[in-house]
Amino acid sequence: MVLPVNISSAVPFDERINWDAGMKDLSHPLICNFLCEADSDLCGQAENMSVDSLAECMHIAGGPKENIRPLNVGLMFFSYDPCRFFSYAQIEVVDMPDPTGDGMTEKTFTGPLDRQLKDALAYIKNYMIKEKVFKSPNRAEADRFFNYPYEAIKEILTNAVFHKSYQVPEPIIVTFTPEKMKVLSCPGPDRSISDEDLRNRRLVAKRTRNRCIGDMLKEVKLAVGRNTGIPRILRAVQRNGSDMPIFETDAERSYLAVTLPVHKAFVTERGEIVFGVHNLRVRPLKPYRSKAELKEEIMNVLRKQNIPRSKLVKRLGYAKMTDGLREAISELMDEGKIVYTIPDNITDKNQQLRAAE
Repeated sequence: MVLPVNISSAVPFDERINWDAGMKDLSHPLICNFLCEADSDLCGQAENMSVDSLAECMHIAGGPKENIRPLNVGLMFFSYDPCRFFSYAQIEVVDMPDPTGDGMTEKTFTGPLDRQLKDALAYIKNYMIKEKVFKSPNRAEADRFFNYPYEAIKEILTNAVFHKSYQVPEPIIVTFTPEKMKVLSCPGPDRSISDEDLRNRRLVAKRTRNRCIGDMLKEVKLAVGRNTGIPRILRAVQRNGSDMPIFETDAERSYLAVTLPVHKAFVTERGEIVFGVHNLRVRPLKPYRSKAELKEEIMNVLRKQNIPRSKLVKRLGYAKMTDGLREAISELMDEGKIVYTIPDNITDKNQQLRAAE
């Protein structure tokens, strides 16, 4: 007997039939729990339905009726050990307090994709996220800062699970060091996203790598979709007063690394906080703005008056100069739209920025 095979490589990997698995590899309890968590209409009936019937209703199996098999997405979410079918389909969290590896701890999360994502996020939230509270002598409210904003980590890690290639036998690796947190996944972003897009933190792909995986994550409220992940990351980073994330890949787009620098309140030197209480005061930040919007706001300010760079930062609602703001000012100067009032001595204490004539 000749078994049917996938003849179209155009079918996304998560939607392909897995001929090496059988319906017995799908767990009835996992399916029922997922349907109840997703508040599905099938939840009340699932206990009395067979795996085959549930798989047909959920579109997680395919093939001829006499030889029905699970789709890859079904095995990723409803088998207890997806690594049997997809090598290193797992998340590894590494805490590396010293570059030599002394004191390093590693935690590996396996199982259905939604479960390993939830477990990894819970571990990070409970063991890796730290908070500092600074009281101000001039007001009752204290300033609170986190080493990394949890909402940003949640979006970054969810995106990694969503967009990873499960044909590449590499885990998602989350590494914490005293200076940064990095999430590494394979492969890199779609080539429709340019290097300039990466530098400007605009990751809007023209096609989705794992549409079915994304749909499953949305069902249990782990993902939102519609290219909202990056704006949500940037907004969370801004609210915490952290530096902007860095997105990196190589020419072959073989990986994507997303780095969150640690909040400066947690940067230490000889065991002491570099920033004092007063330096850590942060004004409420405006919602995330694209670079184009930011450049327009800068021009609106400078058309009305000349202003020192430090005051421009505060006028725009920032507590300090950020990478995005610095890039916007630099581009406007390169374009000849803004200039220094004292061009011969840019370090002059009376130096200001002004709109070009």
